[in-house]
Amino acid sequence: MDTPQYTIAVSYEQILCLVKQLSLEDRAKLGHELVKETIDHRLSRLLNVFYTTELSQDDIDSEVEALRTELYAKKQVDLEASSFTVNKEKTDFQKFLLKGPVMTIAQYEVCKENRKDLNQWRKKKLDQ
Repeated sequence: MDTPQYTIAVSYEQILCLVKQLSLEDRAKLGHELVKETIDHRLSRLLNVFYTTELSQDDIDSEVEALRTELYAKKQVDLEASSFTVNKEKTDFQKFLLKGPVMTIAQYEVCKENRKDLNQWRKKKLDQ
């Protein structure tokens, strides 16, 4: 059985007044639906503007591949240029690190032993 449908004239101000009476959750749902409808409408318009039967998938693939190749080549050139300049001159941070203290082999062995002891102690505490 079909339910009857009625149409009434409502002004923007009346709709706004009704929306303000909704709970925050209902307003969020309404906003989500309005955004979804707007996006659907805009996407449909955009697809209609760009719709064509003059392009084949092969044409699109070849253009995409050409662009990828061009972008990859540009990225490689930029990468080589930036690595050249970085390696040419040391930055202040690199100089700072190179002037910093250095651990001796004996100190390193002590550090490794301490780390090993701490890990054993930690495992023993976790097993209890």
